[in-house]
Amino acid sequence: MLKFDEVLLIDPEFKDTFILKGQTNEFLGNYTEAIKYYEFAINFDVNNVLSWKSKARCLFNSGFYEDSQEVLDNGLFYNENNMDLLLTKCDFFEQQENYNDELECVEYILNNVDYEEGLLLKGHVFELQNKSEFAFEIYNILLDLNPNNVVVLNNLANLYYKMDKLTDAINYMGKVVELDPSNPYLFIYAFYLEENGNYEGALKYISKSIKKDDGALDSYYRKGICLEKLGMLIKAKKSYENGLMLCKKFLDSNYLFDGNIYYMISEYLMKLNKREEADDYYNKFLEFGSKVNM
Repeated sequence: MLKFDEVLLIDPEFKDTFILKGQTNEFLGNYTEAIKYYEFAINFDVNNVLSWKSKARCLFNSGFYEDSQEVLDNGLFYNENNMDLLLTKCDFFEQQENYNDELECVEYILNNVDYEEGLLLKGHVFELQNKSEFAFEIYNILLDLNPNNVVVLNNLANLYYKMDKLTDAINYMGKVVELDPSNPYLFIYAFYLEENGNYEGALKYISKSIKKDDGALDSYYRKGICLEKLGMLIKAKKSYENGLMLCKKFLDSNYLFDGNIYYMISEYLMKLNKREEADDYYNKFLEFGSKVNM
């Protein structure tokens, strides 16, 4: 904090210092102090979208939901139709499961800012409301506009999967990986194939996923399952060992993670018949969850 104060003594109008000081306090959970510095930054420059958004986020995280929306509205007064602020409004409504107000905001985006982005958001909200038929209608409109829209194809695949229409989900996700063979699409496609009993196909795509960037922490687990199903038990064991090693590497490097890493370590250890150690990590997973919910 001292360095920030020194900069402000040299140049009291260096607004970026206020933002950095606000971000530091926000990271430490000092929301009231953070808000003060974001307000300083706003006073110097009302067009600084980051300051409006950050102030709103601090208020939201403090439980002042209506105040956070008011800040975003004030920010939009000076930064008309700014997509970042509008999306933040939608996100806050969504976190409160206030889908009607989110839809109202989405309709505004659709009609005044970005038609396709607004349609995509509308389909997403319909999914959250379990209005699958309306979501399908929206996504098909978007596909008419662009048949190769990867995001829409992915959303359709996921929607079909939720409806237990696995063949349709696989068909749409297959189109996705043709257009964009990257993670997490490869991983999701492999998972769908595995669910459908196509272990050879699943193994092919989960291996591609791992080659990209090690894939998700459970990639080696899913690979091991497929290898087991195909009778390749030695290779399956090796895959579980690789997954365990990857998880522990993230853990040892103080990588930012949630408690699920403990769960995955437990799962790998169970597959390697290390029951007692697996139980220890599973208890850590439960303990982490208890701390989060406090």
